[in-house]
Amino acid sequence: MASGEYASVSTQKDTEKAAVAKEEQLLKNDYEGELAAVKEYYVNKGVTPETSIKIAKDLLNKKPLRQSFGLSMILSLVTILTLGMRHFLLFFQQLLED
Repeated sequence: MASGEYASVSTQKDTEKAAVAKEEQLLKNDYEGELAAVKEYYVNKGVTPETSIKIAKDLLNKKPLRQSFGLSMILSLVTILTLGMRHFLLFFQQLLED
């Protein structure tokens, strides 16, 4: 059971790394397109276009991938701990039922 969970978490980490690599390429090859996408996101949230472009430039100049990857690492740890607790509780539930 634990090996299946390990494989799941491992696959999730691989997916996150691939997403970060893809985003790095987009930032290198199409900075203007990424800037427009971030700006559009904030405009759709109700921020003025002038403020949205300032936010987008600020975010893209502050190494957004590093911040995003750090959050992913925290979420991965939480996932691992949650799965560990789940298996621990299932083990004791089986002991009590026997």
